[in-house]
Amino acid sequence: MTDSPFSFLPPLSLSVVSPSLKRIVQQVARNIRITSTPKGIQADKLAQLFAHITQGKDFATEEDIQLWMSDINLPFLSDTDYAYLWKLIDVKGDGLVHAVEFFIFLDTCEKEFAEVYEEVQGMAKPELLKFMCRDLDKLNEHGEEEMRKNEFILSRRQRSNTNQIAL
Repeated sequence: MTDSPFSFLPPLSLSVVSPSLKRIVQQVARNIRITSTPKGIQADKLAQLFAHITQGKDFATEEDIQLWMSDINLPFLSDTDYAYLWKLIDVKGDGLVHAVEFFIFLDTCEKEFAEVYEEVQGMAKPELLKFMCRDLDKLNEHGEEEMRKNEFILSRRQRSNTNQIAL
């Protein structure tokens, strides 16, 4: 029997969705349209995602992933959870994650993809529009600044509607 590349980490229950893994899949879903399984995502979309994370470099550093994941519209990830996540991503432990390594990591997040996919499919239209403001195709088409404005406007509308309902 061969050892798992993740044998240095504490075992996760296979029936439990890891909050750290779910959080990174949520971030992926903000940038590209996901399917219920990582295998269903087109290779060119994954390449586009990796180029976005690395800002065009051939590898991602811990800081690249951390910056990419610093999204105020998604749940906070503690330093401990992030360190655990980084160890899962950086299997070789050399501080550099190449595209194939990152894609193999995403392939281990099967349960998290299924859960996040269901959540996204169940979102109301205003919530989905806000969630998708970080879509890479839209960012490339409209630019970062325009998409931030759109996200801000959608957030204000959502808060305004919530406040009116609460009254």
